[in-house]
Amino acid sequence: MARILFLDDDMLTLQLMQRITGLLGHEAILCSTAAEAFKMAADEKPGLILVDFNLPDSDGVEVIQNLHRHPLTAEIPIFVLSAGITSKTAEAAKNAGAQGCLEKPLSLDLLSQVIKKYALN
Repeated sequence: MARILFLDDDMLTLQLMQRITGLLGHEAILCSTAAEAFKMAADEKPGLILVDFNLPDSDGVEVIQNLHRHPLTAEIPIFVLSAGITSKTAEAAKNAGAQGCLEKPLSLDLLSQVIKKYALN
């Protein structure tokens, strides 16, 4: 079982991600702000982090960069999970250290593949 941290300011998206993650037999850690995500990532040490690109208190690139700078979270694989991903968004995410970008709405099959390939625990 993997523990996946989801950072998104939309509560419906977080609830959906929790349900999908549970159906796949994994545990979801839900955060709605970047500050909350930094604390939860350091405390809970998830095996994978999925970050929305547009957040009220930060942006996805900044979140990824900060997570990679922190010794407790530097090795955790991170994906951007956002609607309307452009080539510019994808390039910025990769340059910040993300493994890739996933488009909303996220399919059960794609999430399962990403967890199997990238989750640390």
